[in-house]
Amino acid sequence: MTKKNVNEYTLFNADKSVFESIYSINDPWNLGSKQEQFRYKLVFDYIKKNFYKPGLKVLELGCGEGKYTEYLDKEDYKITSVDISVTAIERAKEKCLYHAKFICDDMFEFISGNDIGSYDLIILMECLYYLSKEKKNILIDLLKEKTNKDVIVLLSLPVNKNDEMFISEKRILKIFTDFGFGLYENRNGVILSSKGISGKLLEYIPTDTFKKFYLFLHKIFFPFRINQKLFMFRKN
Repeated sequence: MTKKNVNEYTLFNADKSVFESIYSINDPWNLGSKQEQFRYKLVFDYIKKNFYKPGLKVLELGCGEGKYTEYLDKEDYKITSVDISVTAIERAKEKCLYHAKFICDDMFEFISGNDIGSYDLIILMECLYYLSKEKKNILIDLLKEKTNKDVIVLLSLPVNKNDEMFISEKRILKIFTDFGFGLYENRNGVILSSKGISGKLLEYIPTDTFKKFYLFLHKIFFPFRINQKLFMFRKN
């Protein structure tokens, strides 16, 4: 199996065995590519700019093979990264990251069975949209119940298409609002990437500065595309 054969819709509300099959090859989503690494760097820079503090306690849900965890490990954070796939976690552990602890578990069971009140930051990178509506509600309700009052939830996912998997930005905001979370800032989200031709063009822009400017223009001229966006929530 290669990246182009990964059909996102087959993963919607899927069980552990489906995700395990995805990791029959290394990096099935090609997250090691320059474009994906640029997207990760934007999120990493955003964290450092907005709520950096030494010893920041981070819970990363749906960490996969730890591609993004590598960025977090560059700072003096204390990271717990959780994923349902045994294979993905085994590969993540091979990175021997100094500040990260990798755990193989279902995110619902991990949250339910552990005290997560000490975490400052909860990260969901590209995983919320795989959950059914009911599971999204359960997850956000659990986060509301079990986190501390100052926690920040950082969410990255594709928006602007409105079906059961790739829900609209309006629906994302409503779900979190219904469970007592409000947007911390960046009311329209931070665009990280885009699907389709406009996203492909981004790959050929040579520097991070020009890429950021391109995304700024993209937000103005192509708001209707399936854009990869970053949202930061806190409790009301």
